[in-house]
Amino acid sequence: MPPLSISHEEFTGESTCTVPRKTTRFQDQVLIQVFPIVTEDEKENYWIRPHDFLRIRQDCINVVQKSMHPLRGDKSEFRGLEHKTPMGAYHRNSNRARARQAVLDEQKYQSEQGVKDQEYIAALYKTITHRSRVEASVMGIRDEMAVRR
Repeated sequence: MPPLSISHEEFTGESTCTVPRKTTRFQDQVLIQVFPIVTEDEKENYWIRPHDFLRIRQDCINVVQKSMHPLRGDKSEFRGLEHKTPMGAYHRNSNRARARQAVLDEQKYQSEQGVKDQEYIAALYKTITHRSRVEASVMGIRDEMAVRR
């Protein structure tokens, strides 16, 4: 019969994890800020009303429809809405699903093995999402260059 082994954490009850735990703290006192009364003119000028929302929504729909026809529309109008097209939504959802499934599979594997390695799971997620992060960085650099011109 193999010798029994027990981890330091199980024996002492102390964690050897070097990753700091995230905590949330609340202040004992609540600060309430009082704003001056908003006039009707200010509401008209600054708040989005239902008809404003519908106009913005329709503008977005028009831009997405233009993007689906490469000969019509300016590509710069479409920037940031790529995930609203059927192909963009498919890619975005499949990337998310692949990353999520890899994390869940690894968590299950580690649970079955009696291991808990959060750093490995984080590294696995970063590896799987690397291409998406690089593409986002490239788009950000292109946007910055376009703004500077």
